Amino acid sequence: MIPREEVIILTRKELYESVWMEPIVKLAKEWGMSDVGLAKACRRHDIPIPPRGYWAKKEFGKPLPKRPVLPKGRPEDEEVRFSPWTAKIHESVNQNTIDTHLSSISNLIVPAELNDPHPLVVKTAKLLRNTKKADPFLLPRKNSQILSVEVTPDTLERGLRIMDTVVKALEECDLQVQIHPESKITYVTIENETIEFGLREKLENTSHEPTKHELAKKEEHWWYDIPKYDVNPSGRLSLSVVNANYLGVRQNWADGKVQRLEDCLEKFLIGLFQVAEAKKRRREERAAREREWEEQRKVYAEQRRLIEIEEKRIGFLKSNIRQWREAEEIRAYLKTVQNNTQDSSDVENVSNWCEWISAYAESIDPLARILPKFDLDDLENETNY
Repeated sequence: MIPREEVIILTRKELYESVWMEPIVKLAKEWGMSDVGLAKACRRHDIPIPPRGYWAKKEFGKPLPKRPVLPKGRPEDEEVRFSPWTAKIHESVNQNTIDTHLSSISNLIVPAELNDPHPLVVKTAKLLRNTKKADPFLLPRKNSQILSVEVTPDTLERGLRIMDTVVKALEECDLQVQIHPESKITYVTIENETIEFGLREKLENTSHEPTKHELAKKEEHWWYDIPKYDVNPSGRLSLSVVNANYLGVRQNWADGKVQRLEDCLEKFLIGLFQVAEAKKRRREERAAREREWEEQRKVYAEQRRLIEIEEKRIGFLKSNIRQWREAEEIRAYLKTVQNNTQDSSDVENVSNWCEWISAYAESIDPLARILPKFDLDDLENETNY
């Protein structure tokens, strides 16, 4: 079992061997991630995985399909990285949050009609119903304090009903949906963490068929570019968290080929709590790193202080040696003068000169002064040697 570390790093070959040794569901649990995320990682790195029913056949001793070789299009030692955040957060949310906060909002049902809408939904509906569609088709929210709803006229009513259900469900959890006064983004605060989210309709690009007018214009003006694509509404809605990048948690819930967004609202609400948990973990980890860096800075500062004290001691020592040697040289000179002037007739002048030399030697001799204490703090505060 690979231990749960902050980042799990495998080579492409190691991951290939792992997914053919144990079921992806089991591996994902061990590595702290979702089985869907692990399967997606395999596809991204061109790693074949066992087909559906493979492990059941193996358990009952039935013939197994031949194991495919690892494709050669990418290097075998290519790194594949995983973060264990998702599973840890999922466990925490499932054990603590769902039972306490989300028990009252299971089996959410979006009504067929907008009944007794939330005040924020009323305000949003009033503005969007009375505005003209913008290019390309999305209804403009303008600079207003309304919910983050970006849809076309055809999906507006459905989008309002979905958002009304979400806002009311969050209030059932004692959570208030608000609009940021500056960014105008919809957000909810969970466990002191701000989670920004919105509802949006996906627009589709389709190949553009040039019109006769466009072809004529291109013929007339060389600089004119005929559009390559047409933008069309898709009718597919999604709910997304917009400030959860790099947290290792799901951020988007959308209509699919079979799935309807209305059937994903409970998962979306759980996802909001998972984002809050992830943001909390990230903030705590950053705070822990800051504390660690601060401790390291203190250790470095203390080391620097001790080095400076040691350098000061060495400088003090070298300066004393120079002064002591100079004083000894002066005393040696004094003896020579005294020996060579014993018969001098100018006794007074020689005596004064020798007396001054002796006093000067005494004044620069460091051994004639009291040495500073060796204590670090006292030496650090010394200014004169």
